[in-house]
Amino acid sequence: MRSRTIASILTVIMLATTTVAGDSPDEKRDKTRKMAAQTLQDLYKLEPGAQAAVQKASGYAVFNNMGTNLLLLSTARGAGIAVNSKSKQETFMKML
Repeated sequence: MRSRTIASILTVIMLATTTVAGDSPDEKRDKTRKMAAQTLQDLYKLEPGAQAAVQKASGYAVFNNMGTNLLLLSTARGAGIAVNSKSKQETFMKML
């Protein structure tokens, strides 16, 4: 009985967290680009040497992370972008 209750709660949480507002793919990409730019600006303010390291790197990735903790269960999900420094090719990703 207890395991069914826990399974039901987990199912509700997963369904609630996977429902996303109706943004178009282009809008989602723009939001991800803005989040990545803001995150990098914040990083460079906190750690100025990071800018030189990112510029010298063959690529970099920036992700947001939203987590849920419920008793012993912990989940995380987010989205981000990986950028090839040479070609400037962007790869958008989701994580769970």
